[in-house]
Amino acid sequence: MAKKVLYFSVAVAIVCLVLMFLYAWLNPGDFPFGPVFGLGLTLPIMLVSIVIIIIQNIRKASKNN
Repeated sequence: MAKKVLYFSVAVAIVCLVLMFLYAWLNPGDFPFGPVFGLGLTLPIMLVSIVIIIIQNIRKASKNN
């Protein structure tokens, strides 16, 4: 159970990162200094939130078992 939740979390994280990269690449005007600066700001926030989500899912899975 925990492995399935972990794999699902990782898959969602990868999809979110790809979508965010595509958005930043296709809409560079939304960021002050283009897509690189935008990704530099948003990637750490996304990664931290992804790690928090994965930890929460692992805790839920371990409680269910």
